[in-house]
Amino acid sequence: MIDPAVASAIAATQAGDTEAYATVVRAYDDELRAFLARRCPHAAAIDELCQDTFVIAFQRLGQFSADKGSFPGWLKGIARNLLLQQFEARERDTERLRRLERFELARARELLPSDDSQLTKLRGCLAKLPPAYRDLLDRRYRDELPVRDLASALKR
Repeated sequence: MIDPAVASAIAATQAGDTEAYATVVRAYDDELRAFLARRCPHAAAIDELCQDTFVIAFQRLGQFSADKGSFPGWLKGIARNLLLQQFEARERDTERLRRLERFELARARELLPSDDSQLTKLRGCLAKLPPAYRDLLDRRYRDELPVRDLASALKR
């Protein structure tokens, strides 16, 4: 059974009293967070999901009817759908990252010298450089230091 004060706040919000919705949020915030926490492995996402759920519920409050079901059940249904959407989005993002990794790996293989003679020639060229220049190239390409950081370190 729904608390009469909350039922009154729902009715008032449906009638246009947007301030009354704060009562609804306070009444179900903890319950909704607990519901999401049991299902969402990402603690950081719970706040956002909870807020999004209350926003969507507010926008669709005109569609809610106590005759068709309980308000907490309706609210949790919205939260469940948002959570599923988030899982699907993460899955798509993960697949995109996998494709990108495969692409980068294939690209890296293409860029690698096909034989040791190219590496030998490169090492020979590097050996001819003054030590300060070799060190600079090492720091830039092996340590991947940005040019700006190298210039700062060399005071140039």
